[in-house]
Amino acid sequence: MDKNIIANKPLITVVIIDSRSHLHPEWVDKSISSVKNQSIADKIELIVVDNTDRSESIGKLWNKGMELAKADWVFFLGDDDYVSPDYFASLNTFIDEFAGEDTVVCSTFCCFFDEEEESMAAMAKAPTGCFRKEYFLNHKFNETLIKHIDVDAYKRVTADGKDMKACRWHFGYYYRQHDDMVSGRKNIKLIEGQKDFK
Repeated sequence: MDKNIIANKPLITVVIIDSRSHLHPEWVDKSISSVKNQSIADKIELIVVDNTDRSESIGKLWNKGMELAKADWVFFLGDDDYVSPDYFASLNTFIDEFAGEDTVVCSTFCCFFDEEEESMAAMAKAPTGCFRKEYFLNHKFNETLIKHIDVDAYKRVTADGKDMKACRWHFGYYYRQHDDMVSGRKNIKLIEGQKDFK
């Protein structure tokens, strides 16, 4: 195998499902820009999948993104969310240091903010996270669900005896609260622990 291909392989593939650029192009632009402006942008592969007509399920599109990804780890960033400039450098370091062979999901905690970006709160809750490509190519996301694709995947990961880990000291995923959310609004005034991740 060509060593240059291995050397140029991205550390993380970021997949954004664009379902809102016709309604909120500024949100989608901010999401994409936050990936392009990463401190390790040259080591990240960005894939944007169009679903503005919302004709495909998120599970189906996540499976498509997983199949297109070149990196060993795939991160699904909401088209209404964004990440801090050091986010993927920190997450990649965490994966290198703490992800064992049985670890198939790694995440951080996040900051929730309202639609107008006036209120924000750090919360001990994990966003979708980074998924090990090899495992999820063989354990596809549920294409029949219209929401909570990640939660369903986490349940199957746990049942399969695999591991999920969270970088609990990083809150650089910014999670937008608005009326068009599939996961429902959170009370951003509360800061609560979550025990889904070790």
